Amino acid sequence: MLKVRERSVNEITETSIRSALQKSNRRLLRINDVIGTGIGKIEDELTIKVYVKKISPELERKVLRILGDFPFQLEETGKFYAF
Repeated sequence: MLKVRERSVNEITETSIRSALQKSNRRLLRINDVIGTGIGKIEDELTIKVYVKKISPELERKVLRILGDFPFQLEETGKFYAF
């Protein structure tokens, strides 16, 4: 399952997305059920991807508080396992 939160920021660049992710990554990973982060694209627009065990409205609000106006996607992946 994929949930997209589109928020516009004037001229989102790869540098600004990378910087936002670098500044917020630790805080994001401290949220229960967040298992990873990355950078993705939707229709040629850069976005921050947040991989989660299960999407919930509460989790979405927590991510929004951290990322502010940057666009993000919540991707429900379930639990990751190392092989």
